[in-house]
Amino acid sequence: MPSIDTGLTLPEGVTETAIDTDDRPDPARLRDILGGDVADFLDTLQHAVARSLTARPDDWGRAIMAEAGADIRRHWTPDAANFFGRCPTRYLDAVYAQIAPDAPEDTTAAFAAQKKAQKAETLEKIFAGDTDQRAIWRIEDSPEADARIATWLPEDLATMQESHP
Repeated sequence: MPSIDTGLTLPEGVTETAIDTDDRPDPARLRDILGGDVADFLDTLQHAVARSLTARPDDWGRAIMAEAGADIRRHWTPDAANFFGRCPTRYLDAVYAQIAPDAPEDTTAAFAAQKKAQKAETLEKIFAGDTDQRAIWRIEDSPEADARIATWLPEDLATMQESHP
């Protein structure tokens, strides 16, 4: 979990606090879950599994993510506070190059000339869907450009997101 949670929306069941090690199982709650609606049981089981696993950048983690249809960007959108503002300027330039590979050289140079905070704010607006910023920074209005932005992840997260072979 990031220390700053802007741009992050997680289902409530995933964000519930972990059970304290001194807690004892509640037999009545277990009977209610097992005797209740199948959908309620599966929902409870899903939340328990989600809370018990951590993101793992290995084959096991990728297999679980692929099987579950995990999509990090469905729950997290990078913004200046929780991501871009913490990255070095060269990294921000590389992000821009990845999402705007066809931008003219003068536009790319103008992006590179901005101060770090400006770059972070610009990228935040682009990732938030600001069409004016996309036009200013010459990111074409196309499904391909939309997909590049919507699916972009930092390399470590992208590696975890890859499907299991």
